[in-house]
Amino acid sequence: MRTVAEWKAHPQGRAVFAEPLIAMEKAGAAWSGWRPTAARPLAGVKVLDLTRVLAGPVATRFLAGYGADVSG
Repeated sequence: MRTVAEWKAHPQGRAVFAEPLIAMEKAGAAWSGWRPTAARPLAGVKVLDLTRVLAGPVATRFLAGYGADVSG
């Protein structure tokens, strides 16, 4: 375990801090046509569920309820 200061000084910690928390890139025409709706705000978003225990399946079921295409 590292302290926060040690992690910020570590090369890998510096690399992580240099990246944005969330990064989105356009992936062609399919991305530009996507628009959320109030009823299904995640419609068109694909989620790959590789979880097995409690919170993971519950979270992906929650995402599916909001319209995400969940597979796993």
